[in-house]
This record gives sequence, structure tokens and C-alpha cells, in this order.
Amino acid sequence: MTEDIPQPAPEPYEPGNEVRIYIADDDPDSQHHDTRAVVVDRFKDSLGEETGRTLDAYSYRLKDASTNELLHVQFRHPDLAPFEDE
Repeated sequence: MTEDIPQPAPEPYEPGNEVRIYIADDDPDSQHHDTRAVVVDRFKDSLGEETGRTLDAYSYRLKDASTNELLHVQFRHPDLAPFEDE
């Protein structure tokens, strides 16, 4: 059986949006995989121009939705999926 891989939103996330962090096991920040979080800040840089993928330009500061604690790392748009109640 194959796992359904959550897809990032087709538009940049806004502060207040709820997201789920979806990163690989070998990522240095993998302890945050599958964490439900809230977007606190959105940042834009030139990475989207370099990769040709517009949404790659966005990164986000998040807080854990269950503890309200800010996460120590920023996440890129492809690492996040819209949160959906299961």
C-alpha cells in the first residue's frame, strides 16, 4: 500500500494558517515531521528565481499548534502541507 504524500498549498501560506510539517527522516530537523503548526511569519527570497519554482521563494516561521512554542528553524514552502483534520 502506498502512502499518500501531502502536497504543499498552491499559494503562499499566510500568518495564522495551520500547516503540517512534512520532511524526510534524514533531514536534520526531522523531529518536526508531522507536527501541526501555525504560520507566524512569511519570508520571501530569491530561491524561486534560481529554481524556476515561484513557491520555493517562501519560507516560514512556525509555532507548534499544541504548545504555542516557536520552532527553532524556518521551513520552506515545499516542506509544509495545509493541515486537514483526520
